[in-house]
Amino acid sequence: MPRRTLADWNTIVEQQQQSGLSIVAFCKQQKLNTKSFYRSRRLIRDQDLPNKFLSVALTSVSEHKIVLELDNAKLYISLTCEPVWVAQLLKTYQA
Repeated sequence: MPRRTLADWNTIVEQQQQSGLSIVAFCKQQKLNTKSFYRSRRLIRDQDLPNKFLSVALTSVSEHKIVLELDNAKLYISLTCEPVWVAQLLKTYQA
């Protein structure tokens, strides 16, 4: 069987989402490797990231915190906070 392209996997991921089955059940039904499914889904999401950045406005900075406004909410972040944590928080917020 020829190797699947990312476009092929994108179609497969969409089919799984529409199926209503869990990923494990869908992969079993379609005779797909679950690890390959998760890896390909991550690659598809990573590829789409530049188009999905959340617009965040920096409203104020003080000695001890940064204030970010997200929609109608304010997020107070310590200046000592790890940037990776902030990125993960924003990624989770967007989902």
